[in-house]
Amino acid sequence: MSGSMRNGRCNENERMIGRLVWKMIDPLLLRIQRRLEHLNEQFPSDRRERQLRELGCISSSAKLFADSDVTSLAPRDHLNIGDHSNIRGHVRLLTAHSRITIGRDCYLGPGSNLWAADAITIGDFVLIAHMVDIIDNNSHSLRAGARRQEARDVFERKIELDFAGVEKAPVTIHDDVWIGAKSVILKGVTIGRGAVIAAGTVVTRNVEAFTVVAGNPMQVLKRLPEEA
Repeated sequence: MSGSMRNGRCNENERMIGRLVWKMIDPLLLRIQRRLEHLNEQFPSDRRERQLRELGCISSSAKLFADSDVTSLAPRDHLNIGDHSNIRGHVRLLTAHSRITIGRDCYLGPGSNLWAADAITIGDFVLIAHMVDIIDNNSHSLRAGARRQEARDVFERKIELDFAGVEKAPVTIHDDVWIGAKSVILKGVTIGRGAVIAAGTVVTRNVEAFTVVAGNPMQVLKRLPEEA
């Protein structure tokens, strides 16, 4: 028998042995994977939550859920989240001077975003539904030439967006406000205590306390009884 034939048989035998080994190992690996997934569901790792907490002064009783995220270019003390607040959305401090304050017993729903280049202040017992955007800045310059330069800096040169030339103004949301799903709160707005923002509303001007507003453009639908 020639050497090439012997080598061919050896290679075929090795392949057969390899297939048999994998047939035995595959179920074991699958069981291990399922077991690890089960353990992760029962005892999820808190490493990511601990990393997010390091970015701000966040109460130990506040909850950062798995679908939440925090990104910050600001010092740690520029982000404050109060007792028992539940965060499922994204909190973004876009500059070194940005500030975000969230009071106690607040809720930030899944897919919602706080975009702060200046300051966003949220009182106590504020409910923010899913897919809400609260933005204290224009995001980009109104000048086309400046936007073109921004695009080159960010996409080609990988330079962080510079908010120095972007118009911005603080957003303040007082206690007991309820903001419905997919609403947008724009720069410079103050929302008074107990106000209700209907789903899908675009808020470009101040909202008085204990009023219900809706639509784009926003309209006042009704006034609510004031509470102590």
